[in-house]
Amino acid sequence: MMDKRKEHIQNEVSAAEKAHERANEAVKKQKEELEKARNEAYQIIENAKKQADTQGDKILANAKEQAERTLEQARAEIEREREKAVASLREQTAELSVMLASKIIEKEVNAEEQAEEIERFLKQVGDRI
Repeated sequence: MMDKRKEHIQNEVSAAEKAHERANEAVKKQKEELEKARNEAYQIIENAKKQADTQGDKILANAKEQAERTLEQARAEIEREREKAVASLREQTAELSVMLASKIIEKEVNAEEQAEEIERFLKQVGDRI
């Protein structure tokens, strides 16, 4: 009976050792899986950071491009308005020049007509005397 008891205890110890080994292997495997999950999570976070940086850079580049386009449009609009103002000033200057020339010619014609009128008057007066 002792042998049976001894054998039973040995079987129990052996089964406990095997269970302990399986438990250690399961813990080791779970640690490996946990480490693998941590690495995957780290890679996901790093990829997300890189993607966010890339998107941020793209957004910034697009904003700069839009600002440049807006600035160029404003410059072009300013140039068009300047050219319109210069053209308007030229037109006004031409109109004023024509008006001034007309006034000068009108005064000269009037002065000539007045001189002729004075000559006629003097002639008439001289004929009567």
